[in-house]
Amino acid sequence: MAHRMLRNGGTFEVRSLEPNDSRRELTQDIKRQNEILTFSAIQTIEDGKYYRPDNKKFPSIDAIIAPDTLFQITTAMNHPIKIIGLKRLYNKLAKTSEISFYFVVPAELYDYYQKQKFIATNNSISRRMPDWIKNRIKQYALRIDLSSEGSSRSSLKRRGSSLGGASSSKREKK
Repeated sequence: MAHRMLRNGGTFEVRSLEPNDSRRELTQDIKRQNEILTFSAIQTIEDGKYYRPDNKKFPSIDAIIAPDTLFQITTAMNHPIKIIGLKRLYNKLAKTSEISFYFVVPAELYDYYQKQKFIATNNSISRRMPDWIKNRIKQYALRIDLSSEGSSRSSLKRRGSSLGGASSSKREKK
């Protein structure tokens, strides 16, 4: 259901999980996609389109809108990010700008969700990670209402049907 909601697009409530980011309450526009695409080979991912991995056990993400938007759908308060999955996606990600990592969480977890740790292959907290991960991956919580697809954006306006990925900038909520 969460994939369908993201594919349908709209304006979603997001909250920065970064400790030094004063922009706590934001919105993120995601453009409507005609279909959910899947990938088995990373090189087949096209920029601006919503893709899910064919392999449900793909590490780190549940969806991507290349080159700068990653999604992890979870109902768990603790969901560390596996570095191996990010490294696999490296060639499809932006080389110099921010890469937004969205934890798509139910409304009841949204206000409490915290920044997640990066872990190594052996599930231990990663002590060494590439600079591009450390400096450019920014974490956000993205709120959805799993109880009712239509009310996930209660007071937020739903967007049209143009194709494309997430918008390039986040807006502060008024």
